[in-house]
Amino acid sequence: MNRLFLCAGFVLSIALLSISPVLARTDSPGAPAFSAAFTGVRGSSPVMAGRFDPAHPPPSQSLTTTRSAPSHLTVSAAELRKRRADAVAAMPLLDPSLAPARRVEPLGGLALTESATSDPVSLLASAEGVDENALTNPYYPSDGAIASNGVSIVYAANDEIQSRAISNGNVTGTWAFSSFFAPAFLNNNDAGVIFTDPRVQWDGFGGRWLIVVDALDSTSGQSWECVAASLTADPTMPWWVYALNSTLDGSNPTSNISDYPTLGFDSQAVYISTNQFNWLTGAFAYSKLRVFSKLSLESGSALTWTDFIGMVNADGTAAVALQPAINLTEPPVEYLLSAEPLGGSTLSVWEVVNPLTSPSLYRATIAVSTYYLPVDATQPEGVQALDAGDNRMQQVVQRDGILYGALTTSANFGYGVIDIPRLFTIDAALPALLSDDDAGWANVNGFYPSVSVDSAGDVMVVFLCSDSVTYASVCVDTRAGSASLMDQPVGVTPGSYSYVADDVTGRNRWGDYSAIALDPNGATFWTIGEYAPNPFNLWGTRVNALAYEPSAGATATPTITPTATPTEVPTATPAPGFRIYLPFVVNGAGP
Repeated sequence: MNRLFLCAGFVLSIALLSISPVLARTDSPGAPAFSAAFTGVRGSSPVMAGRFDPAHPPPSQSLTTTRSAPSHLTVSAAELRKRRADAVAAMPLLDPSLAPARRVEPLGGLALTESATSDPVSLLASAEGVDENALTNPYYPSDGAIASNGVSIVYAANDEIQSRAISNGNVTGTWAFSSFFAPAFLNNNDAGVIFTDPRVQWDGFGGRWLIVVDALDSTSGQSWECVAASLTADPTMPWWVYALNSTLDGSNPTSNISDYPTLGFDSQAVYISTNQFNWLTGAFAYSKLRVFSKLSLESGSALTWTDFIGMVNADGTAAVALQPAINLTEPPVEYLLSAEPLGGSTLSVWEVVNPLTSPSLYRATIAVSTYYLPVDATQPEGVQALDAGDNRMQQVVQRDGILYGALTTSANFGYGVIDIPRLFTIDAALPALLSDDDAGWANVNGFYPSVSVDSAGDVMVVFLCSDSVTYASVCVDTRAGSASLMDQPVGVTPGSYSYVADDVTGRNRWGDYSAIALDPNGATFWTIGEYAPNPFNLWGTRVNALAYEPSAGATATPTITPTATPTEVPTATPAPGFRIYLPFVVNGAGP
């Protein structure tokens, strides 16, 4: 579904701890809209870098702990279930003519057969990513992350990072995060630290790899944002690694730990957003945005930072999970997006100006179509449904001043209430909502979406999918740069089994996110997503290289190495480290 809007929200005055009086921006075309100003707190204790040498990695730590990664919700699990039930009860029945593509085939789940020629996605290469069964310290869910510099891909899931050469698909390095970041804990106090929620990006401005991962000492209540920058473009060469104390606000100690870090950067600074939770009670405290010099990070210099805390939306509710934009072109300022995590009809657009000299954070509000809390995603065989999370904004990218962001909502197009990926396109400077689109199918759950856009403006959304005849799988949807509607969605990695692995709150954890990254060639998308590959309730991740070719369809010749012209499943002779498959058909259950 596509909806066109041209609107900008004006915000009311707010006054909270560490928030300045409301000021009007006067230095950009969007000044009247960006009217809420937040002042940060500067950290005063420089943090020194350690140096990780992949050729001589420290030993990894083997922990005895629960399989479930730390899970922090802004409300209790019981309250989340109640609000989901309330949302379903209040949800309107939508016009089926406005629904996303509906593909209904005979029952039987996913079929590894060639997709319809109208599908404009070419699956160029595929390889197994990080697999829970192979980890020293396996946590669920997977939390996949990926980036490419055109020569290598670097991808991660909970507690492990890997690199592969694009030319032959071979793995060039595998490291546990407890080993990778050990040099940042100079007094060896990383024993017992849990590393989760990784993010990986390629800094095309500076020619370095960047990583952030959350680290928690589950016995002492200490937490860190562990940050790394490669010394060169080769991920198998040394890295600078840091452990930034995330219980500090500026240099002020708190009892709050960090969760769900997100990562962005521009030519000047690095931006890391976290949700902060009270260590003793587990209650949500506030969101935090930490800003520091990218040059200092990438040169291994001591880091100081500015922390913005206590951000709120225009209605006074706490802002949650701010997503810094991944910048595909140089932006005038760093933009971020956030959504109301328990459903709503507005988005907050944030911008950081003067990040190194006198950092200020501004907020504007835009109205969007109502989004509803996701429901648990059904699986075959009547087993427990998968937890689809909340409405937090997922991955955000910026190209030529346009922001693209995605989240999970739910809808009923006459086939029952299901999860739907929602894509937003926003003119950042005004800000103005250009469109929002429902991706995926009208009768197959689609959740944990991530989005990117190629140099032609073509959009690709990767998301996780399941229903009563579809095992947990990885799917994509696309939109041509010149189009106003989404294309036909397609599956790219099929699950083979149902999956059940409850955490202590009874949630069957899945996700918590997928990831997509644009190759520097401007045309190839690299994705990573979680799927169910085995009968042992152990997750897997799959790395895929995809291209959007609306005029050629699914049988187009790939444009990167390894190359092959798909004719059957699997196809001819891919490079040694990759396997090549055709997309598959998703057979959604009918009403």
